[in-house]
Order: sequence, then structure tokens, then C-alpha cells
Amino acid sequence: MKEVRKKRREREKGFTLVELMIVIAIIAILAAVAIGQYGKYIKKAHGKELMEYARTCAGEILISCESGSDWDSAKSSSACEDKNNLKGKYFNSVDITINGNSCDNFTVKADGKNADED
Repeated sequence: MKEVRKKRREREKGFTLVELMIVIAIIAILAAVAIGQYGKYIKKAHGKELMEYARTCAGEILISCESGSDWDSAKSSSACEDKNNLKGKYFNSVDITINGNSCDNFTVKADGKNADED
């Protein structure tokens, strides 16, 4: 009986094919989840950069309005116009659009274009 057990232990070195396949499947599932999360992280970072451009532009317009400028001069004198076609960390160009009709009612939109987009 001892000899049979000893021979069995000698033959059972390493992992079986089924065990290896299970490990590979688990690694593949973890990789798929990680890649999905990484994509979300990248999109979030890109969005934050664009939000920062829009906030900066809106702040500059509000400062111009508070200092007594009318809407047209506040909109045109702001540095937002200078930021058009600006290169960002994640974008080849950032276009800023200002919509509205008064200092009390306006929106600022920042739109980025990646290197791989045309």
C-alpha cells in the first residue's frame, strides 16, 4: 500500500490541464474587468480637462461682467477666444463655444478633438 501511494505522489507533479485552464479563465476575467475600468478612467480624465477649460472661461466672463462690461465686450474680451484651438494634455485641439445673451444667462462648452479623430 505504501508503495502505491509513493508511486502516485511521484506521478502527480505539477498541475492538471483543467487546473491550468481555470487559472487562465480567472486571469482573463480579471483582465477584462481591468480594461473596462481603465477605459472609464481615461474618459473621466479627458472630461475633467475639458471641464477645467470651460470653468476657467466662464470665470473670466463673470469677472468681466462684474467689472462693468456689457455682454458683448465681456464675451469677446475674455481670454476664452485665445483658448480656441488650444492643445491640451489629452487633446490636439480644444474648441470653446460661448452661448447666451447676457452676463446672467450663458453657457460655455469645451469640445476636445483627439489625435486619432479627424
